[in-house]
Formats: sequence, C-alpha cells, structure tokens
Amino acid sequence: MPRIDLRDDDATTTEALRQLVAREAERPLYVHVAGDRDAHDELARLGFVEHGRDGDDVVYVLPPTLE
Repeated sequence: MPRIDLRDDDATTTEALRQLVAREAERPLYVHVAGDRDAHDELARLGFVEHGRDGDDVVYVLPPTLE
C-alpha cells in the first residue's frame, strides 16, 4: 500500500495525494494519519471521511463512488 507523509502542509504533499486518488482506482482507499486537523481538512476536500481510530492515528476512507 502506498504511503504519503501528510505531516508537511505544503502544495507538493497535497498534489501527491491528489494524484494518488486520481490514479488508484481501487476503492475504498484508506489513509491513516496522526490526529491532525490540517490533514483532516485536506482529506475532506478530496472526499475522504473519518472511518475510525487506530491508537493515536485517525483512519480515513475514500468510499467507492456509485456509477
């Protein structure tokens, strides 16, 4: 599973995540991040929703789309 470090709040990280979402067709797509509000906001803009917790991490999911 690809890993992207979302700790850096910069355009490069955001673009890398956008490209991953665009290229990775498999859904649902899960992301684990530290409990970080900035990451939450960016993931929400890309369609991810909070799915649960894994220790101190927050798990987000990009659900399948209905087509």
